[in-house]
Amino acid sequence: MNHNQYRPDRTTQPASGAVLEFGSFKLDPTRAALTRAGIEVPLRPKCFNVLRYLAENPGRLVTKDELIAAIWPGLVVTESSLPQCMVEVRRALGEEARQLITTLPRRGYRFEPMVAVPPLEPRSTNMSKVHFLTRGSRWAAVLGLAAFIALLGSSTLTQFPASTDAAAVNPAAQDSYLQGRYFQNRRGAGDMQRAIDYFRRATELDPGFADAWVGLASAVFLEADRAGNMSFKSWGPEFKAALDRALLLDPKNAEAHLRMSAFYTEIGDREARKWHFDQALRHGGEQALILSAAAGAAFSRSDMSMAAELQGRAVELDPLSFANQANLGLYLLFSGNPAMARQHLETARDLSPDLAEDVALELLHAHMLLKDFDSVNQLTLSLPDGVNRNFGLAVGSAAVDDVMIRDLSIRRLRGARSAEAALRLAEFYAWQNHNDLSRNWLQLAFDLKAQEADGCGMRTYAHEALHSPLLSRFAKTFPLDKS
Repeated sequence: MNHNQYRPDRTTQPASGAVLEFGSFKLDPTRAALTRAGIEVPLRPKCFNVLRYLAENPGRLVTKDELIAAIWPGLVVTESSLPQCMVEVRRALGEEARQLITTLPRRGYRFEPMVAVPPLEPRSTNMSKVHFLTRGSRWAAVLGLAAFIALLGSSTLTQFPASTDAAAVNPAAQDSYLQGRYFQNRRGAGDMQRAIDYFRRATELDPGFADAWVGLASAVFLEADRAGNMSFKSWGPEFKAALDRALLLDPKNAEAHLRMSAFYTEIGDREARKWHFDQALRHGGEQALILSAAAGAAFSRSDMSMAAELQGRAVELDPLSFANQANLGLYLLFSGNPAMARQHLETARDLSPDLAEDVALELLHAHMLLKDFDSVNQLTLSLPDGVNRNFGLAVGSAAVDDVMIRDLSIRRLRGARSAEAALRLAEFYAWQNHNDLSRNWLQLAFDLKAQEADGCGMRTYAHEALHSPLLSRFAKTFPLDKS
């Protein structure tokens, strides 16, 4: 082959202006064009330059400071400029981004593949395309618990050798696995069923692929949870069997340990839950999924700054995950940083438009705290009729003294007689500094919620309600005997 190949252990860099090939992409610095299969992929100039710099420096750590100095020389930029560019770069590269770019938490990025520089002379017509192997590692999925065993039958677990080394995994199974993770992360309409099909195919192609079993279990549970028709009794035994299989194949599989800790939480075995959670942290302390779980634990302890820090590291590792971006937005909002919270919530919404309503309330809160009432009104008008829409209408109309719309919206919230509506009224009155009214509606929200939630569910509800950025003033004084 008449190609110059730049391997990770080489110090020579591609000539300035050379066309670079990686994965299924070509990057042409002269034309400032990124193409895939001959089709141009749009990228803003700064984001294109970030990708170009990484591709021209393959196989080594490129620190954040180095990137900022190279792309924004002599300029003072916000701390979000580079992460936002990286989100756009990864979005442009699609699923291949996970194999092409590795994030080294708090340090920088590493471009993984060999980069091919095509020769300047025309290629002969019989030259076959060169394929370059990447060193991409498996990446973590969003949290979800699950149970589905596709190939247990009468076979014993020991009949299948473990495929724990990425190089030992059947390539077709790996492809199916990555496709499953993609759809599981995106979570659009029909995506979870697509994920299930891909994970199932991965286990059929490689029964010793532990991650595929864990991924399949996760997706099946998430689909059942979405449909609302799966009790613990129906998924628990299969879930346990799937994780037993995964851990026999790979005893250090951090995601399997994490999900097993959730199983033992469900059945009330605190000692086993703690052991598996500790194993997950021990073996996967720098995986996005494990960091996100640790962030959730910090949030449950009311350590909002730690929750935001851990979730931020998870986002660095897996920026294209809706759940990672949405959770970071939530923790930043609860820790008093509505501007950064809004940025990550909007990124989550853009990543999965089908789930936009899932972050609508947090975005309304962020807009309110930033006093951006134009955005409050714009977002409100996009919401379907219901509690959040009436809440947004009450806020937007109150901001411009439109008494008629405000009072109509409040009457609708009061008439709903639900815990959700009462909580929104508590937030509205707290925002208006009517503390007595806010406390009354908050008490009613707890009373209504207690009628439908068990003790654990009530504690979670109270914890999140009292740490709302609009209600946090009550966190230390409001009685929680009903929780």
